[in-house]
Amino acid sequence: MTFNIFTTIMAGDFNGDGKLDMVVVGPPYVVNYNPLEILLGNGDGTFGAPIVAESEGNSIAVADFNNDGILDVAVGVDYFVGEFLGVELFLGNGDGTLRFAGPYPTGIASLGGVVVAGDLNGDGKPDLAVANGGVFSVDNSNTLTILLNAGQVTPSFKLAVSPGSQTVNAGNSTTFTVTATTTNGFTGTVAITCPLPFAGTCTASPASIVPTTSGPSSTVTFLTVPNGEAWTAGL
Repeated sequence: MTFNIFTTIMAGDFNGDGKLDMVVVGPPYVVNYNPLEILLGNGDGTFGAPIVAESEGNSIAVADFNNDGILDVAVGVDYFVGEFLGVELFLGNGDGTLRFAGPYPTGIASLGGVVVAGDLNGDGKPDLAVANGGVFSVDNSNTLTILLNAGQVTPSFKLAVSPGSQTVNAGNSTTFTVTATTTNGFTGTVAITCPLPFAGTCTASPASIVPTTSGPSSTVTFLTVPNGEAWTAGL
């Protein structure tokens, strides 16, 4: 029989229906896969099927970290020695699902990643205190990291270009692939434009894209004029 072991549980209303829900998590080195899960409460002592987010860890802190009125979750992550140790932040969507909002490294250790939330500097925003190290920590870090809340996380996007640069001879063309990925829940449309510092044309197909987690792409084509100079183009 396959089963998971969860080491931390906290309660909160993650979908705004006035009923308490549960969030659980377990470390990756115990048994099987111990993911971050939210179980929505039915109000009668029973819960719905787990809603899984891709994270594992030692502890959970629950608070409204981006001041949107929806509960969020910070996970104290403690991977094996030489890998990530710190906090992974997940923002609530208001329906019981979570979206990843970024890692916040605090150190290197084998066991640790215990996190608690509270207003540590009196500005009315929930901050995080993270215990690094632990009984089985081989690097003896055993330190406390304070992560102060800088305010609401702004939705944004990232652009990646492949290749980074190319040389275009006179009268020739070349193409670049521009990929857009969303961060922190960005859902807007990004226009792809490319004004040129040299004689020629630049077109993007499609001319605009909506970033997603998988990253849609646009193909940008540079065309130089005949009898001109060679240019090194980069985006």
